[in-house]
Amino acid sequence: MYKDRMVRIREAVDEALAQANVKMKDSYIEYHHKKLDDDDTICSAGVMCNTHVYVKQRFRGGGNSARGLPFPAAIPLKSYIETQGYKKERLTRWFVEKKLPSSLIEPGFDDSGFFLNNSAKKCGAMLSETLEGTHKCSRCFDGFEESDIFYDPLKEEFIIAVPTIEFTPAAYKKDWKACKKILEKYFRYPTPTGKLHYPLMVDEMIGRIDKLEEIKNAGILWRDRVLLYRHPCFKTDAEMIAIFFQLVLHYHTLDPAERKIFVSCFGEDLKWGMKAELSRELKKVMNFTAYDKRGQLKLQKVYIENDGFSLIDMCRCALQHVVRPGMVSQVDVFVLLCFIFKDLVPKMIESMLKYSPSEISEGIDKSQNHLKMIEILGFLEPGRDLQAAEERFKEVARS
Repeated sequence: MYKDRMVRIREAVDEALAQANVKMKDSYIEYHHKKLDDDDTICSAGVMCNTHVYVKQRFRGGGNSARGLPFPAAIPLKSYIETQGYKKERLTRWFVEKKLPSSLIEPGFDDSGFFLNNSAKKCGAMLSETLEGTHKCSRCFDGFEESDIFYDPLKEEFIIAVPTIEFTPAAYKKDWKACKKILEKYFRYPTPTGKLHYPLMVDEMIGRIDKLEEIKNAGILWRDRVLLYRHPCFKTDAEMIAIFFQLVLHYHTLDPAERKIFVSCFGEDLKWGMKAELSRELKKVMNFTAYDKRGQLKLQKVYIENDGFSLIDMCRCALQHVVRPGMVSQVDVFVLLCFIFKDLVPKMIESMLKYSPSEISEGIDKSQNHLKMIEILGFLEPGRDLQAAEERFKEVARS
C-alpha cells in the first residue's frame, strides 16, 4: 500500500509486477474501466483505498486479417455488432426513439427523435477508444477497413489488426475517415421515406470528422482529439446530465474574477430564450418567482438571453426542478433540451476545453482547474454518480 499518493501510477504498478515476478511489455493500466496515463499519480487518477487497478496487454496490430483471425477468440466487427442488436429488419435494440410527455411541449412541437441505444453507444465508444489508445502513443493506423476490426471478448475491447506507423496529421485524418465509414454503415437509421439519418448528436460528430481536412496539425493536441474519441453521442444519459450539475457546481467554487473568465469561455448563444419558449415547462423555469423577505414577488433568477453559460445554468435548473416522479423523468427533460437546443452538449464540452488553454493544452498539466475540468468530463472519478453531484450542488446553493 502506498501512503504517498503522489507516486506515479506506472511506478507503483511496475514495482508490484516486479515483486510478483511478472513481466509485461507494452501494457496499459485501467481503473474503473478507464485507461490511465502512465504520468498520472495515484491521487490525480482518483485511485481510492482498497480498490483495484488492472494491467492489460496492449495489442497495436501487425496481424493480417486477410489470412484469418488475428487471435483465436477474435470476433469480426460485423458479427459483434449483430450480436449487440443490430438487425436491419429490427433496429430497436440499436436505436431508440424517445418521445416527450405532452406536458413538456407546446402543441405542434415535434415530440420524438432517435438516439443511439446503450449497445450502440458502447460499440462506438470502444471503437473511438481504440483509436485514441494508439494516437496518444504517437502512432497511427494510416487507415483501415471494416474487415480489420475485431472484438476481443477477454479484454472487452476492439483490436484493429493492421501495422501502425509514426503519428502524422495526415494519417490521423485517415484513421477517422475509416471510422466514419463504420458510422455511416451501422449508425444511421432508416426513415419512412427510405433515407438514412444519423441520430441526435451523431451527426455533430460526423461534422467534426469532416472538418479535420481544414485543420493543418489535426490530432497533435489532446484537447483537439478529445471531442472525437470522447464525443457525448457515446455517453449515457446519466453521464451527460451529470456534466450540467458538475459544471454549475464548479462555477460556484470560483472567485468573482475567475467566474468572469470561466463564463466568457461559453460565448454567446443567440436567442436561446426564444427557443426555450417552445416548452411550457422551460418558460416556467425562466419566469419562476417567489416572495422575498420583504414580501415582494421577484424573479428567483435572471437568465441572460444571449449568454452561453446562462443557458447551461437554465438547463441545470430544468433538470433539477421540472422532474415529476412517475410522469416526467430527468431523461425526458434532457431529451427535451437536446431537441430544442441542437448540439448543446458538444458545444458545452468544447467550451469547457477552451477554459484556461495554457493549463489544459497537452492534457498533462496537473493544475487544479485542469483536474476539475477533466473530472467533469468524466476522465476522473468515474464512480461518482448523478445523485452525488446533485447533493453537492444543493450544499453549495444553501451556503
